[in-house]
Formats: sequence, structure tokens, C-alpha cells
Amino acid sequence: MMSALLVVVCVVAIDVAHGALPYQNTNLGWDARVDDLVRRMTLQEIQVQLASGHGESPPIKHLGIKNLSWWTNCGRGDVARNATGYPQFIGLGASFDSDLVYRIAEATSIEVRAYYNYFVAHHERINIHRGISCFSPNVDVFRDPRWGRGQETFGEDPFHAGELGYIHVKGLHGKDPRYVRTSSGCKHYILSGGPEDWPVNRHKYDPKARL
Repeated sequence: MMSALLVVVCVVAIDVAHGALPYQNTNLGWDARVDDLVRRMTLQEIQVQLASGHGESPPIKHLGIKNLSWWTNCGRGDVARNATGYPQFIGLGASFDSDLVYRIAEATSIEVRAYYNYFVAHHERINIHRGISCFSPNVDVFRDPRWGRGQETFGEDPFHAGELGYIHVKGLHGKDPRYVRTSSGCKHYILSGGPEDWPVNRHKYDPKARL
């Protein structure tokens, strides 16, 4: 929860270095600011911020938090823009080149951040595919070709996918010790790793019924 809400803290509108409240004080560390902010949020506010994964999380006006746009796809470049396009993950995985994966993620994050800065400067609405919250990398394991989205993964080996996924995250975040250039969100783990309806629909599977 703390790490997810850290993204929210990154977009809090703060005009002064020393705010009246600890979470507004940009001279404090992230842990102190996040802990203070979470204590001031209601359970409903926390739930809404963490549950709005497609589109926008609403603002929390009494805390000075603006809306946050989720869901920018950064897996093969900033795909929703006229930006540089790169090979699918399955091709990058076949390269076995972690430095290449890092440099592609780094270049992607620079373009995503540049577009975001442009939209903010021109007062354009920040919504899907316009923010800096990347739904990348895809760390699913390509275990069944019937799935249909295997090209989005680094391959069938869990270690290999994990190593390249880690490198991709590092490239998206950047090297600043305090701020991230873009935020990453690894997806989908094992949920999307197989056929949609075999042997049962993955969206309706009830493990308790199998006990």
C-alpha cells in the first residue's frame, strides 16, 4: 500500500518547500511523507486511489491532491503517441541483452515524460496514455501459446523474465535518487499467462469451490 501511494505523493501540488503538514514538506524523506499522508486519508479514499487502475484516480481536495492518471503503456515505446517504437518484449527477450532492454526503457521514459510535461504546460487533460504511470513491464511467463499475448512477454523462462523485467523497471525509473522519471507497474504475473477459457475462465475461477 505504501509503495502504491508513493505515486500519489509524487503528484501532490506543493508550492512551498516547508508545508504546514509533514506530507507537504518536500525536505522530509518519502517514508515520513507517505506515512503522514496515509494517516490523514480515510479508508474509502485509500481504496479509491488504489482501485482506479484504468483511467483516473479522483482528487482528494481537502488534502491538496490532484487527480492521477494511470495506464500509460510503455512496453514498446510510448505506444499512444508519435514516439519511437521498439520491438515486442519477445524479441527483446531473444536478444539476451540486458543493456539493450535498459536503454530502450530509458529512452521510452524520456519521451513519456516529455509528452507529459508538454500536456501540463499546455493545460491539456491528463488522462489515459497521457500520464507518467506506466503499466510496464509485462513479467508474465509465456507458458502456453494459446494465450495469444505471448509476444508481450520476455519468454518462457521465469528467471530470464524476472531479470529483464527488473532492468526494464530501472530504465523507466531513471537514476535520480529522489524522483522517478516515470513510474512502473509490473503486470500481470500469472493471471494472464494462459488461455482465456481453458479449462475455466480466469476471470470467474473460484479457488474455494475447488477445495
